[in-house]
Amino acid sequence: MGIFAEISSQQHLQRQLHQLAYYDALTGLPNRQLFYDRIGQVIVHAKRDGSGFAILFIDLDRFKDINDSLGHSFGDKLLQAAACRIKSVVRETDTVSRLGGDEFTILLSETGSERDVAAIASSIVQSSEIPLDVDGRKIYLTASVGIARYPNDGRDVDMLVKSADAAMYRAKREGRNRYCFFTSELNVQVLERLSMEGALRTSLKGEGLYMVWQPQVRLVDGEVIGLEALARWRHPHQGEVAPVQFIPLAEEAGLMPELGNWVFEAAAAGAVALAGICRRRPLNLGVNISASQLFQGEALKRNILDTLERTGLGMECFELELSESTLMNRGRSSSAILGELRRLGLQITVDDFGTSFSKLSCLKQLAVQRVKIDHGLIRDLAEDAVSRQLVAAIIQMAHSLDIRVSAEGVETDEQRSILLQLGCDEGQGVLFGEPMDLSALIGQLSL
Repeated sequence: MGIFAEISSQQHLQRQLHQLAYYDALTGLPNRQLFYDRIGQVIVHAKRDGSGFAILFIDLDRFKDINDSLGHSFGDKLLQAAACRIKSVVRETDTVSRLGGDEFTILLSETGSERDVAAIASSIVQSSEIPLDVDGRKIYLTASVGIARYPNDGRDVDMLVKSADAAMYRAKREGRNRYCFFTSELNVQVLERLSMEGALRTSLKGEGLYMVWQPQVRLVDGEVIGLEALARWRHPHQGEVAPVQFIPLAEEAGLMPELGNWVFEAAAAGAVALAGICRRRPLNLGVNISASQLFQGEALKRNILDTLERTGLGMECFELELSESTLMNRGRSSSAILGELRRLGLQITVDDFGTSFSKLSCLKQLAVQRVKIDHGLIRDLAEDAVSRQLVAAIIQMAHSLDIRVSAEGVETDEQRSILLQLGCDEGQGVLFGEPMDLSALIGQLSL
């Protein structure tokens, strides 16, 4: 009996160790190691039989926003519910695993045609139409799915997972809540993206990034009252890379916090130079803050305070410019940090205003001082009556809350005239000045 008890105890311990080594503690699904092992086994059989199989890479859309807003405990329960839902739409012979965070993978070891694989991926996407019930809250959680097939999209474990991951990112870029197959064209894009990502990482540690400044003026008299600091990137081989290309790249690669820190420090250095040379009074300096920076919370606040202490600049010199969508989707921790910065004297501006439905309570809660009307509304101002009505409504609403209004993308005198008639306070755009380097800016402001 003693020997039997000892063996049973060892077997129980071995089962526990096996569970810890190969299964995810939160969801009970196979973890990354077990998933990779099973792919390796299926590859051996596929080589022998000449058969194929597929893997699906799943990323839950905007899960981080929900996690930050409702707390990590709620997020864990949501992940458990999502895991159950994914398992419910696949076959018993399929392996569902959690790689980590909000990323799941599925091994379809017995697949027929491309249509069969697409049907399973479609079921996962369509299942998001039914909300998940967590602690009495109904949460709609969509998913982006990437698909890679053996042997066309990879002949080893790492290549297959990378291909499925690349296809998943394409699904996200195309609007989320959909699935995409890996393609040879996508492979070229992935290689190019990896090359660009490597170059951007190198530039963050050396040269290539630089700052330009665009004037913001008072519409009634054209007086320059502020500047927006804008990052630019000169690739070592390809030359100038547009912000619409490298900013999303930085987001995908997780480089936005580092890039954002660089922007704030470079803007502060420029402000010091302006204060020492320009004879005019200090100008408000707008610095863009991304959602990923905002979710850093305390780290963002510490970086701002350290930079200001090092340069001797005051909080009143800067405006944090947050896009309307970022402000609306901020989490509780982000709201607390913004509130602290606001109480310390930092100004807050809502950028790209008018692109989505905003809660007016958010503007009052954070004591927003300025909203910048999106350039898309300004572009059609002269020709489109609806755009004029929307701009007029935004201006009236903001003024009722004692919030200044600035128009982005002002290009013509006609647009400026209409904005003045509607009561807009400030403007920014090529009509008043292109983004320029510091020396050109100093020359213009010193006239």
